[in-house]
Formats: sequence, C-alpha cells, structure tokens
Amino acid sequence: MGRGRKKQENPETAARILEAAEAHFATHGLAGARTEEIAGAAKVNKAMLFYYFKNKKHLHRAVLENLFRQFRENVYSLQRTADSPRRQLLGLVAGYFDFLGSHPNYPRLMQREAMEASTNFKWIVGEYLNPFHSEVVKAIRGGIAERE
Repeated sequence: MGRGRKKQENPETAARILEAAEAHFATHGLAGARTEEIAGAAKVNKAMLFYYFKNKKHLHRAVLENLFRQFRENVYSLQRTADSPRRQLLGLVAGYFDFLGSHPNYPRLMQREAMEASTNFKWIVGEYLNPFHSEVVKAIRGGIAERE
C-alpha cells in the first residue's frame, strides 16, 4: 500500500495553466517562455505548475495536445458523413475557419513548430493534419465524381 498523500488536481487550475502557457509559448516559443511568467499569468506558484505538468517540455506538449483536441472537435463538428461531398467540404472548411477565429495562438504555435521541424511537428502532421487533409481530399474527389 502506497504512503503519502494522494495527488489532488483541480481541472480549473490546469485549464488556467494551459491557457497561460499557450499564450506564452505562442509569443516566446518553448525556449523563450519562462515558467515563472506562465505561473504568474495562471495565478499559481511555480511549484504548482510542476505539480500539474512535470516540466516545461511536458507543459508545452500538453498545450499542443489541448489545442489539437479542440482542433479535431471544431474541424469535424460541422461535417456530416450523410451529407453530399460538397456539403462535407463546406463543413470541414467552416469548422477549420471557426477554429482559426477562436484560437488566435494556433497559427503562431504551428509556425514555430514547423520552423523548428520538431518531433512535435511530426506528431501534429501525422495525428491531425494528415487526417484533415485526407478528409478534404476525399470530399473533393467525391464532389468531382458526383460532378458537384
């Protein structure tokens, strides 16, 4: 049987940390972002930041995972498989632009990851961008086949 206190996490605190970290990583990148500044913006102390996220690299990855979870939810939210290919394409595009409009840090974070050609970028492309691209291509090809 384990000793010590059981780890207790507050989802609201984690969300505040992720929000603050997203803004700092978008502005300063992984190397330039300071954990002290992220903790201050999230209204937690630095120890609490590391309680939720093991280190700055883990926090950065959590920010990207959170952002791309929202990307997936937004982008595919308007797409209906029963729709015509044209409507599927419009749903994908509308979902993507809705996501861009509501996530101003996304372009800067993506640009930084692409410029650094990081392992995170390879993961993002494989897990999120390639599937999105495939759905767009599938809708376009379906539209061509149906002469839409």
